[in-house]
Amino acid sequence: IMEVCFSISFVANLIIGGNLVLQGKMSLGDFVAFNGYLTMIWIPIVSIGRVVTMFQRGMASFKRLNEIFDVEPQINDGEKMINTPIKGEIYINDLSFSYPGTQTKVLHNINIEIPKGSTLGIIGRSGSGKSTIVNLLLKLYNVERGKILIDGIDINDYQLKTLREGFGYAPQDNFLFSASIRDNITFFKDTYSDDDIIQATQDSCIHEHIVALDDGFDTVIGERGIDLSGGQKQRISIARAIIRNPAILILDDTLSAVDTITETRILKNLERIRKDKTTIIIAHRITAVQNADKIIVLENGRISEEGTYDELLRKRGTFYEIYLEQVDQAS
Repeated sequence: IMEVCFSISFVANLIIGGNLVLQGKMSLGDFVAFNGYLTMIWIPIVSIGRVVTMFQRGMASFKRLNEIFDVEPQINDGEKMINTPIKGEIYINDLSFSYPGTQTKVLHNINIEIPKGSTLGIIGRSGSGKSTIVNLLLKLYNVERGKILIDGIDINDYQLKTLREGFGYAPQDNFLFSASIRDNITFFKDTYSDDDIIQATQDSCIHEHIVALDDGFDTVIGERGIDLSGGQKQRISIARAIIRNPAILILDDTLSAVDTITETRILKNLERIRKDKTTIIIAHRITAVQNADKIIVLENGRISEEGTYDELLRKRGTFYEIYLEQVDQAS
């Protein structure tokens, strides 16, 4: 509106002022000077209008943000606010679960016992409920009392910060920031030394690729790691998880884009560094879980089989069928 008004003013000034000059009622110098002053105040007045516009946009955005900030989170700290560091023993008792807003159960009567320091392999076809179990362990969704116990304490009694600090999680969708490789591994924390970073990358078999880059660990990668291959992104994600040396490490199908030789090396490294820690490996590929202390097979949200690698092969059930499928694909 202000710009339109000023434009009209200039046109009116040219018409009226021009006639006054022709009639001799105003000198040409006065007319030019008046136009000069009008031009001088034009820019500050327009700037004030733009500031007002920006302020109004900011207030509108602030209002929308407040609507989000004022929403009460559905996931809260436990009533007892237990902040004892997690050691790694997990017990899941008769767990059934439906996502909020739906009636369809994605998990049915799940019973799992994971002793501290053991490795559990979870395998199953897509949509069988593997990642849902992980989401519940991290308390991304509320769960009934008595269904999940960690170190003998109900998951609903833990302080959220304490609970999640006990986990190291490498998800299926490896999100990498547009930052240096060092920052992506340390998650922008200054608590890790260079030796810690090097050790984590060696254990995840990505160290050689990083040092081969021109800037090494200071190489800036694109958003979501667009400059890296799928396998490299997965290994950086694994390094990010293991550098924390968590009580419970979860690898959610993070070896799918890695070749079998590298996969074997990573699993041997994990076996070495995770002797007294709990590890959960979720995979589609059987080779990723064959050395686990226990393997469970999920099918349509239910545990159809469980046992060691050799025991499941001897049962000749779903696990054996998946094994034959993958052997055929490999050949």
